[in-house]
Amino acid sequence: MSKGKKQKTAGADKANCSFRKAIENTPDVQHGYREGLQAIVKADKRAVMVKDARRLDGSLNIDEETKMLYPNESRWDYAVGYDGKVYYVEVHPANTSNVEEVIKKKLWLDKWRKRSIPTHSGWLYPLTFDAGKGLKEA
Repeated sequence: MSKGKKQKTAGADKANCSFRKAIENTPDVQHGYREGLQAIVKADKRAVMVKDARRLDGSLNIDEETKMLYPNESRWDYAVGYDGKVYYVEVHPANTSNVEEVIKKKLWLDKWRKRSIPTHSGWLYPLTFDAGKGLKEA
């Protein structure tokens, strides 16, 4: 690498990643931050894609990180930081038999976010739902 040039890295600047800091400041999931899409389990990898991996701020497996705290709850699957925003991802087949389950998980996610995420963390925002794109911050 020549002098005076910064080395480019994929993903967000990890030292200044607000998504990572927000996770680390949320006690329920403080050790759950993963670079890129590493928090997404192998079975779900094909369902979670991004246009530009350099814009990824990281990922969090909410379900895995909270299962000991809320073992009998219908927990949400993932949070993905992308281009400075947080996207909440739930991987399910697109059929009507899963509607009740997804509704329970969405209600849990809303309660968990209000109860567990510090308001100053930068990732407690209202959610909207777009059938083609899923949940995202309003």
